[in-house]
Amino acid sequence: MPRIGVLPTLMGVLFLITWAGLGFVEGAARCSPSDRQSPARPVELRAESWLNGLAIRPMDERPWVVLLFHLRPPKDRSAQYEAELRESVERLNRLARARSDLVVVGVTPEKEEAVRRFIGELRVEFPIGVRSTAHRALGVSRFPAIIRFEKGASLEEVSLSRLSAYEMIPLPDGESSIYEWSTDRIMELLRSQKGEGVDGELTDEALEILSVRIDTEEFIAFCDEIEPLGLGAPAWVGRVRYHRHLADPTVEQKQPPASAAAEALADYRSSSMDPKWATYNMVASRIENITEWSPSEAMQIFNDHLSTSPNDLLIRHALAAGLRRCGDKMLSSLRSMIDKETDAIIKTRLILSLIEASPPADTATLEFIELQLQTESNIRWVRPTLEFARDRIRTKGKP
Repeated sequence: MPRIGVLPTLMGVLFLITWAGLGFVEGAARCSPSDRQSPARPVELRAESWLNGLAIRPMDERPWVVLLFHLRPPKDRSAQYEAELRESVERLNRLARARSDLVVVGVTPEKEEAVRRFIGELRVEFPIGVRSTAHRALGVSRFPAIIRFEKGASLEEVSLSRLSAYEMIPLPDGESSIYEWSTDRIMELLRSQKGEGVDGELTDEALEILSVRIDTEEFIAFCDEIEPLGLGAPAWVGRVRYHRHLADPTVEQKQPPASAAAEALADYRSSSMDPKWATYNMVASRIENITEWSPSEAMQIFNDHLSTSPNDLLIRHALAAGLRRCGDKMLSSLRSMIDKETDAIIKTRLILSLIEASPPADTATLEFIELQLQTESNIRWVRPTLEFARDRIRTKGKP
């Protein structure tokens, strides 16, 4: 079991010591990725001060789950980083509520003032240590990262997709947890879903668990087996493909599960009255009141809001929904928007509008879809929806 040594609070330092029956090891040894499984190595979890409460016992022997992060996203993946960090906090909040036998904390090199704002904005429910250099001691160079200390003095970096499966987070409302099901039962659940009308979160959880429990090759083969069962259900197909993608060891650069538009939507839902949304609220009201769309009007709204700002993302998202059932006069405009759109969620909604607008077996639209499929890389959302659109338009009006 891990051993926790707590120095006097005036020093503001917390040491997390792994223990393997060889006695207490003093000092501040560094742990690099190559020696994370080494027994009896002490690892510092050091912070200048702790915010949001820190309720632990001296020599606390519970397993620890530690989030390491900073508040300055890399320029080349800013939206992805912010989405990963938000999801990390949400999942660890849930873990902290569900498992009193675990200690969940976060550490960051950021200053106290910035971290206090972060705690309030994301509603963090676990303690966070500020001005910490723990990432150096743990050999972590990519953020956000989650490190788990558990029985047998093991020290492991784990992905979010595997965290819940490892820790067996129960389902809400006291239901029987899928994490307690046998592997065969989970496989049978996925084989029986058939794509349509299923609980997407349950599908994600089932696939996450399997990716941990069975060998990678077996999991990939299982995903290939069940994918055809989702014919006509692009969201389900996308989930299966995405979990296969995460498990595939030959793919180094993993795609994010959502998009910047999804993050903007979540932010808007929690702060819709904030003045920062004034532009979106004004344009969204205009979109809602348009009863008869013209191609020029739709293209003007789209082209006027092509940036990646949260307001513009939400405006294009609302526009994509507003163009459903707009008739074939919008076909050319929809194809142009899809060709320009860079956000996966918005592009998916535009493709669904394209399906509604297209006449049966429309040659130009089918050729456009085939060209899109040649270059589209988004596994989770866009490719399954393009394939669905191709098949749906081909068979429109047929019994």
